[in-house]
Amino acid sequence: MGYIGNQPAETPVVEILETDFKIGEDDQTKIDFADANNINFHADNAKEMVLSANALTPGTSDGTALGTTSLMWSDIFLASGSVINLDNGDVTLTHSANTLTVAGGTLATAALTSSTITASGIIKTDDSTNATSTTDGSLQTDGGLSVVLDAVFGDDVSLLSDSAVINMGAGNDVTFTHDGTTGLTIAANPITLDSGGDITFDAAGNDFSFQAGGTEVLKITNSSSDVIIKPIVDAKDLIFQQRDGTEVARVEDNGTFNIVTDKLAINGTAVTATAAELNLIDGGTSVGGSVTVGDSDGFILNDGGTMKTIPASDVKTYAGGSGSIYTLKSEITMSGSLLTHSGDVFEADCDYFITITLSQASQSGTPYPYILFYRDGDGTNTWDGTSRFVSQTHGEDEDTLKGSPGNKITLSGSDGSNAGVHQTASNVPGYFGQFFFHTPRNTSGTNQATDYACFQGTAGWYDMGGKLRNTQIWCGFGSNGTSAIQSFTIEAAAEYPDTDGGKGASTHGGNSIGSNGWEGMIRIYKIDHS
Repeated sequence: MGYIGNQPAETPVVEILETDFKIGEDDQTKIDFADANNINFHADNAKEMVLSANALTPGTSDGTALGTTSLMWSDIFLASGSVINLDNGDVTLTHSANTLTVAGGTLATAALTSSTITASGIIKTDDSTNATSTTDGSLQTDGGLSVVLDAVFGDDVSLLSDSAVINMGAGNDVTFTHDGTTGLTIAANPITLDSGGDITFDAAGNDFSFQAGGTEVLKITNSSSDVIIKPIVDAKDLIFQQRDGTEVARVEDNGTFNIVTDKLAINGTAVTATAAELNLIDGGTSVGGSVTVGDSDGFILNDGGTMKTIPASDVKTYAGGSGSIYTLKSEITMSGSLLTHSGDVFEADCDYFITITLSQASQSGTPYPYILFYRDGDGTNTWDGTSRFVSQTHGEDEDTLKGSPGNKITLSGSDGSNAGVHQTASNVPGYFGQFFFHTPRNTSGTNQATDYACFQGTAGWYDMGGKLRNTQIWCGFGSNGTSAIQSFTIEAAAEYPDTDGGKGASTHGGNSIGSNGWEGMIRIYKIDHS
């Protein structure tokens, strides 16, 4: 057995090779070579570490610590590609170029400080702390957060800074901007709201404002649950159009609601009347002159609550068998002392109504009106009917309307001082007359009841003060069916009427009226029964 160490005059020990070799303090704390190809390290009667080919292991699994809380190793140097294997592969830390890969489990740390953390897999935090600020959530960063793909949040997203902005698009061309108080501005071009259900706009301030380029142009307002729609720009209209841009109606700046022609319908029925026509129905001023009403012309009436247009012929049938509406046939202005109406031959089977209003043209005399009716149109054959008078005297005198067949009809008096038509001031009506007669349906019969060759009238006069002095009614019948009235003359004469009502031969106090006579208006109205 040799010595370990150098002894005088001894040869140094080069190697000790033994199959069962132990060296140590005692049998409990030693280095043991008893196992082939292994070196066992014992301490306090426990195998703490085994050195074998390519491995330095503890004596038992989880039996030996590498350092203590007070005695710690300085550095550990591992080769490239080294693996730290925990619990037989449950978790591994594997090195590759500039990378440390954790596999099989989770890397948990209270704080991790690094310029960059790159993970080829998922980074998770199982902490459930809710975030109420920027410094108390489960995942915190003092800078920005960049995410390439989608971000999914299970609860609220809070942007805590005033005037915060949510940007969208590569050029941030869509933004949601907080105005620093309680407002939000959405900027995008265009904006489309697409809902599978309803879209609700709720404005607690009661106003919905529409702007164009920053200028308010329209406002919809709630006013005690009434809805107000109004344009905001002054002197501009609210225009309603159909899809192709055709205007239907507009609310004009002056408050007028203007509906375009042919664009108004009620319950599907188009209203084709013009505004001027509707105004006429409402009593508006006529836009035309006098017209001759024909059978095909229309009248509007209420038929049991329904407004209808009917032809004038229906009105004729209802009102008078064949019609009883007078239409103006002639209007004649009289001046001078004699007027013969001969240019309008009266037609058969018609009713005529003649109104006469005369004023004295001057103060040179006291004219008397004489009226003579004829059976022809040229003033040749006087009307030869019988006649009678019915006195309807009013006023201060009992002057009498007189006349006989073939004579003129005039106003005569029963007193001497106020007989005849008295002098009137210029333009003051002195004499008035209304005469009605009917032209016969045929010319062969003699029955007055069927031939209707009848005549009646009223006449009266006013004094210079405009006071009604007298009114008379006169009527008569023709002797046969040929006695229809065809024309008449009116004469202003200075002579007294004679006893039968015709113009007499003497004048009142040298009365002379010359050619001045009367001025006035004669109107002839007609009803056609044919």
